Amino acid sequence: MRIRNGFVSNSSSSSFIVFGIKVTEAQVKKWEASMIKIRELGDEFDLYEFCESIGTPAHSINGKYVIGHTIAQFYDDDMPEEEEADIQKIMRSNEIQELSKITGIPIEDMRIHIGSEEF
Repeated sequence: MRIRNGFVSNSSSSSFIVFGIKVTEAQVKKWEASMIKIRELGDEFDLYEFCESIGTPAHSINGKYVIGHTIAQFYDDDMPEEEEADIQKIMRSNEIQELSKITGIPIEDMRIHIGSEEF
């Protein structure tokens, strides 16, 4: 299993608001054997490539990964004054439906996650 880690010394940061799930590397490994989409990506599993294949981004925060629908993403200090999202519409979106189907996590158990990451 290959997951990209690390940062550049003069890195930038990104803050995000995501509706979805927070998982550990161990949880992702459990899915590996049962997910058909992984086999389409080749022998080595890459969480970011997998997420791209189902149309959801992945964000890394404190050793865990947040996967789901990005409501908002801000780079460095470029934060808008206001952001609005229709959570019901997001819950019905194809990417969230697919994420629920593949992971077995009911949409009702998904949450809004707020965090920041360096890259």
